[in-house]
Amino acid sequence: IAVRMSDDVLTTGNMVYGQIVDATAATATLGNAAPATPVLSGVDTGYVDEANKYVYGVPAGESAEAYFAVENGSFEVTGNATGAVLSVKDNGGAVVDTYTLIIFGDVNGDAAVTAADYAIVNMASLGAAIEDATFAFAADVNGDGAVTAADYAIVNMASLGGSITINPYVA
Repeated sequence: IAVRMSDDVLTTGNMVYGQIVDATAATATLGNAAPATPVLSGVDTGYVDEANKYVYGVPAGESAEAYFAVENGSFEVTGNATGAVLSVKDNGGAVVDTYTLIIFGDVNGDAAVTAADYAIVNMASLGAAIEDATFAFAADVNGDGAVTAADYAIVNMASLGGSITINPYVA
């Protein structure tokens, strides 16, 4: 089958009743455009770290759902502790990307900054390794690239109920 279309029909879609349209395999396929790709973004202090596939900026004890939004889709979070997974879904419900939630100072994954966390950060500041990269990232609460006594002091203050917001990457 061959199709002939005027430039007017191809560019604007203007067709006249009774007009004959012929198409060949070499012509463009008509149909719906591909669905838009979901885009995850931070809300308020929420931050999306594409390089590491981390999301952070959620204070300990708060729900991650309030800190992120998806355009052209939705997301689901498996929990509200360091290590929880945020899954980005398209409008059909298929998972198209995943991120790991970081709660700075929560280095044991219990969704709180407690004495257990500052004990781990203290040991790491003295040279002990935090084997899991996610928890090691969460331990670097001042964002200088290393777990030091400065991180220990911040986590210690937060665990004692100090009014400290721990989020080194979001102003």
